[in-house]
Amino acid sequence: MSGGGSAPQPPSPTESAQAEASAQLAGQMFQAANAPTMGYEDAIIRGLIQPYETQLSSALAARSAQNTDPQAYQARQMALKNTNARMAHLYGDSSLYTPESVGSTMPSQKMLPSLDYITQLSKMIAPTLSSVSIDRSGNVNLLGNNASTTNLNTRSV
Repeated sequence: MSGGGSAPQPPSPTESAQAEASAQLAGQMFQAANAPTMGYEDAIIRGLIQPYETQLSSALAARSAQNTDPQAYQARQMALKNTNARMAHLYGDSSLYTPESVGSTMPSQKMLPSLDYITQLSKMIAPTLSSVSIDRSGNVNLLGNNASTTNLNTRSV
């Protein structure tokens, strides 16, 4: 039985270096083109989730403090209660200055946006992202969200 053909030649060191440069340029172009949109998406998502995370972190820290040294925790709570009573006296609304209002209770998951809402946001933002392509010659093309093309050739001729 004879061989069906020869194995393909591995790329030369120059071709490998050019492919790596093209890939790096493509990554940089993708990041530069999409950084503002991705930052916008992150800000929206963070704004929706951050209040829950902050309250959760405070509640877990309070529980940890209580479990570590219950007497010290009680002393801090009594001092906090007195401080809160003074704040309530000064500003008039005692319901705002209770230990529960300053993060010692676990947050409700109802504070979190629904996964459907997050999915809708992602679907609204995804079409605005640009993409890049690398052709066989090593040319890097930025494909905008409206499929316009900017060609940046990384190869020296």
